[in-house]
Amino acid sequence: MKSRGRRTMNRNFAFLLYPKTSLAAILLANAVLVDSSHAQTTITLGETGQLSSADNGNANYLLADGPYHLSQPAVVNSLSFWVDNAAGQLELGIFDSGPNNDCKGGNLKAHTNAFTTNASSWNTAKPASPVTLAPGNYCLAYLPSDNNLSFRKGTSTGINNVYVPLQFGPMPTTFATNPSGGDGFHWSLYATLTPTITLGETRLLGYADNGNANYLLADGPYYLSTSAVVNNVNLWVDNAAGQLELGIFDAGPNNNCKGGKLRAQTNPFNTQASSWNTAAPASPATLAPGNYCLAYLPSDNNLSFRKGITTGLNNTYFPLQFGPMPATFAANPSGGDGFHWSLYATLTPGTAVPVISLNPSNPSLPANAAKGTVVATIQVKMSDGSAFTGVLGFGTPYENDNATFTISGNKLIVNPSGPGLSADANTTQEVTVVAQQ
Repeated sequence: MKSRGRRTMNRNFAFLLYPKTSLAAILLANAVLVDSSHAQTTITLGETGQLSSADNGNANYLLADGPYHLSQPAVVNSLSFWVDNAAGQLELGIFDSGPNNDCKGGNLKAHTNAFTTNASSWNTAKPASPVTLAPGNYCLAYLPSDNNLSFRKGTSTGINNVYVPLQFGPMPTTFATNPSGGDGFHWSLYATLTPTITLGETRLLGYADNGNANYLLADGPYYLSTSAVVNNVNLWVDNAAGQLELGIFDAGPNNNCKGGKLRAQTNPFNTQASSWNTAAPASPATLAPGNYCLAYLPSDNNLSFRKGITTGLNNTYFPLQFGPMPATFAANPSGGDGFHWSLYATLTPGTAVPVISLNPSNPSLPANAAKGTVVATIQVKMSDGSAFTGVLGFGTPYENDNATFTISGNKLIVNPSGPGLSADANTTQEVTVVAQQ
């Protein structure tokens, strides 16, 4: 049952009962999201209309149209291409619009895997790997394998096309610099994206910095106004050397990047020169509203990057051998010279949901247990680490097993007013516990 404006999670638990013996609680299912009150806003980039002119015969050509302007950072959810007659396979992609903003010589930013086409429908596929686009101009591309594939095209002021012969297969990292095209047509082809939040410094700052190997360095604090899922963390690198880890700590008890808890970290990765070095968190991370500090840990003193000064931001650092980041940032680090780095995180707005567990995780209970006996403590936390302040209850499909069990505070107990367990020996008892924030 859905309830507007509330977030609910449920878990199913089974209890196998034997006469006068202990029993194990068996977890039947992981937590399932029943309802989420947060509706994310999506934006489109490209042509969402079914244009009027038929087109086909473009097998083994890479074709692109644009440019289309993206006004804010966004995560690419999918690419869609209208198909009239299905034939063969198709790949879709996004390139930046190139040095002259004309879809020539642009870098590949996102691409789908090859997929089989479907007739009279939008053919939609996700990027082969997660992609966040910075604000800027982009061109949408497609690569068909069969000349019998047919689709739609039309004209629109300011939009044009380019194309180049390319055997069906992976898209190139850079679009051709001297392709054909320019007849004014574009296709029914678009991308959907979810706007992101940036936390940190997205500019290329003016001062060079290096020599920080085997130090954990952080800057901030940066304020996050809403719960959000961390997509990636980014550090600008001038000269690449060694490996790098990136992370996010809360701002600590005094909001100064000292003594904060680790909230997200990347795995180590090899650095790349003259670019934003981007990595996703090693495990999913949702941040609650609050203040955070961004951190980096390099392995090589020859790695160089950018720093600058902004009012209200500062840095902290302490020696740390390259490896996993600590659970808590040092309480008395060095720093405080007013600099911060070209270092930021991108996040997608999202509502935290309750996560349920039992303590003990495998509770035991004899079949002759008295009414009122505690089965387990129900533990609930929010997915962003914040406190659960909602209510517990029972839900579908198993409810409270015909009133055999009830919840008292945060305890799952044998119902004092229920039928008891004596008639349930050698059977499996099942309940569904629901947490609603």
